[in-house]
Amino acid sequence: MSTFAGVTFLERGQGNGQRFPTWSKGGIVVVKHVPGSDTNVIQVIGMALPRVAMPVKVSGAQLAALQAAKGTVGTLAFYFETTSARLTSVVDVQQFRTFDIYFATLNFTRSSTVFTTPSTSLLLEDSTPILLEDGTFLLLE
Repeated sequence: MSTFAGVTFLERGQGNGQRFPTWSKGGIVVVKHVPGSDTNVIQVIGMALPRVAMPVKVSGAQLAALQAAKGTVGTLAFYFETTSARLTSVVDVQQFRTFDIYFATLNFTRSSTVFTTPSTSLLLEDSTPILLEDGTFLLLE
């Protein structure tokens, strides 16, 4: 059994080996073409946020409590650790037949990194920076 902010749920593993999710880091990558050139600009946003997508099995009451907790920070206790995290979304909700059994995916970010300023540097395809994280622009000739 796992808990978030006092709400219990059953964490689900996947596959025959019962693989369970762990924290990973990832961000959003935006690629924009520079008009009038042969160059694209690559922008990476949010790379510093440890995230976990956790498949769960819950009752209707547990699902309602978790949906009400979206956006809040609480204690997350799951199979290998207890940490402070923010519940960012509850997605892929499915009901099992007509029973009071639901499957969903809970998306969390570690709360210690929620307020970290994400990377906002702009890079060319060859990784040349044109906008640095401190807001400095580089002029390319």
